[in-house]
Amino acid sequence: HENDEINADSLNDNSAINGTSEGYIVTKIYTVPIEGFQEFEESSPEKVDKNANYNVIPPISTLFTIEDKQRLQLHPMNVTLPAALMLLDPETYPTQSKARKSIRQRSVCILRDDTSPSSASLPPTKFKELGKVISRIYPGDKIGFQRRAGSDYYAVQGVPYRSPPFEVPVVYEDDYMAIV
Repeated sequence: HENDEINADSLNDNSAINGTSEGYIVTKIYTVPIEGFQEFEESSPEKVDKNANYNVIPPISTLFTIEDKQRLQLHPMNVTLPAALMLLDPETYPTQSKARKSIRQRSVCILRDDTSPSSASLPPTKFKELGKVISRIYPGDKIGFQRRAGSDYYAVQGVPYRSPPFEVPVVYEDDYMAIV
């Protein structure tokens, strides 16, 4: 499976992958494995090269209880978007709450698998679907983390508040109050 980290500083107008809205770019892409997610832990785990440059996707049964799997209708070939984020990047999304929060902040977008041979080798140029908590993810889909395009502090950090465009003079200031 692939998790492609895109260096946002190296993106220019020609190489940027556009997000779902004008002014947004995708900075990280998760690819759902074609064979789907593993449901149970295998009895004889394969030896994993510790120096390999990839992450091992945990089985569904290690992150979700039987009740959760039934309630969310999780199957190896069909999972919810928060579950897919937890499986693909457990360090960034350790809980469903964290994954749902990121989705509700409009930071997650989806590119559905296009199985036509002409587009199989081409990298995506635009993510068309904004992720929703109820979205279902299927094998071959790509999940993108998007942020505002731009080089200023607020675009890079994703801060929703900007300082006013004017200067406010401070007449008096101490440890407890300020007079403007």
